[in-house]
Amino acid sequence: MNRPTATKITVHYEDGTLRELNAGLAVELTEQELISDMVHFSPLDLVRTAYGLLTVIDRLGMSDLLARFADGVDIEAMEEELDQEGGTADEV
Repeated sequence: MNRPTATKITVHYEDGTLRELNAGLAVELTEQELISDMVHFSPLDLVRTAYGLLTVIDRLGMSDLLARFADGVDIEAMEEELDQEGGTADEV
């Protein structure tokens, strides 16, 4: 079944403010999959986003974690390790 085309992304902030994005990428992570919606987002935008995220991972010293994930290391074990270190991706 085809999903409808997204036309806008709305971000709700904890202080109650809203921001509407007319172009960009929204990603939802579930236990089994990554669900994304793109609005006015080109293939080059996707490549730039992927490169930017890889750069952030490297700067945060998380390249080993990425390599382990790519090798199929248990996600729950990785999350437990991160919890013990006290780090979250929200801090980026």
